[in-house]
Amino acid sequence: MGKDILKGRVTRYSIPFFDRGPHLRYDTQDDLDRFFSTLRTTRSWIVGSVALSVVSVLSEPPARSNLNVLSPYGQLHEWQDFLVGMCGFVVVSEAKCAGAYLNEGGKFITFQHEDRKSLRVTITTSARPQILQLFFAAPNTVQQVAIGSHHIVMPYPTMTSNQEGVCGWRPMDGAHPAVVVEGHDSYQTASPLPGAVVLHASTANWTRACGEACPAVERSARGLKGIGSCNWGGMDGVDAHRDANLLSLGRSRLYFRTGAFCLNEHCVFSGRYKGS
Repeated sequence: MGKDILKGRVTRYSIPFFDRGPHLRYDTQDDLDRFFSTLRTTRSWIVGSVALSVVSVLSEPPARSNLNVLSPYGQLHEWQDFLVGMCGFVVVSEAKCAGAYLNEGGKFITFQHEDRKSLRVTITTSARPQILQLFFAAPNTVQQVAIGSHHIVMPYPTMTSNQEGVCGWRPMDGAHPAVVVEGHDSYQTASPLPGAVVLHASTANWTRACGEACPAVERSARGLKGIGSCNWGGMDGVDAHRDANLLSLGRSRLYFRTGAFCLNEHCVFSGRYKGS
């Protein structure tokens, strides 16, 4: 997808959370610009169903009602000031991170819009001054897609954009409420709904090679050679910049993979490989 299409999609899936109605479009865009400015200044990323909807190439999923943000330690007050003080949200729940995010997450806090109660924003804070470890702690590849104020990051770009994913080291146990991916059953084998996701427990029973999802291949984030990323342009009212998280990721020594070993007989990295 081109930059204009990506920017249009980012706007489409973000603007419902800040839409003040047809007679106040200036304020709506102003709030949207402030949101992405806050995303930039707090070094945060959009994740979850909104991020996945933006990059899906097989369909154009319906608008989402959950906006999920990963934010570094110490930045929660910035989000509270913005969402509560400017956008009409109120805090409805707050808890410590659990499940897959137990070690890397601090807490998650959910905001609900006072008038349009179906709209929610969840801010998940990292236990560290940056969010990279929290991002890679996601229990499946579907949740490893992020949108910054100007960039999109996908460690598994082909699979994710085709609305397909693989569970990682940890099983899907329902104990990770911070990131919501709507419209799919965790282990379904078909994708009957627009925007639905096929999420595999592993690649063991695939009838094709694993490709970028192979659990036997450890990938490095160094230099961003193993990371899919692109510049979607950013909102017109937000100063252009290099994404701080993306820069940190390219300089890091982070390694990532989907499992410990490969059991797919169609994959050359598997001990069960039956190819020639």
